[in-house]
Amino acid sequence: MNDYNQYGDTIKWFNFELGKIHGWKEGLKINDKILSNMQSGNVAKFKIISINYMSNPSDQFFANVEFIDYLNNKEPSDDNEEYMTSSS
Repeated sequence: MNDYNQYGDTIKWFNFELGKIHGWKEGLKINDKILSNMQSGNVAKFKIISINYMSNPSDQFFANVEFIDYLNNKEPSDDNEEYMTSSS
């Protein structure tokens, strides 16, 4: 699991209720998975369903995500998938 919450490598919630994230991270694509720590203490798993990169800066993006499930205290590696975590 990679934690993306530093300058030039950031994924954040833009509008949680509408499932919108934004940030600065090259290489994200549709169906990539995002983990987010929830206020409840659970870790939720989301899938990118659309993404638009800006032209300047070229690593800035806006994306829509959909909720998949909670990790239920499993390590992300249990799913044999790579995840990226968002910051609030």
